Amino acid sequence: MATTQTQTESPVNEGEGNKRAARKYNDAQQRFVKSGQVEEAARDAERALEGPERQELLDAEAAGKSRAAEEDPELERVRTRAYEIWEREGQPHGRHQDHWHQAKTELASEKS
Repeated sequence: MATTQTQTESPVNEGEGNKRAARKYNDAQQRFVKSGQVEEAARDAERALEGPERQELLDAEAAGKSRAAEEDPELERVRTRAYEIWEREGQPHGRHQDHWHQAKTELASEKS
């Protein structure tokens, strides 16, 4: 049985800066703000920090910060260079693997 695809679904990876996902996220944020539930959610969050969930939230925050601190600086250099290549080439769709490989090659040759 064939499946149909809606206009909002994308069958391919959009690469850097998925605009559809960003737009969907921003729209959801705007609906939430306009719903008037922000204050209620803030009170719920404050109660969570004062209640039994506090330690679990603090542990999750510490784990996230720990992972962020452990990121390989070389990986970040490749990511940054690949992004620069993508921008330089006019932000083409579907070339992320080429840009990643080119970034690694360029950085390796700079070390030599």
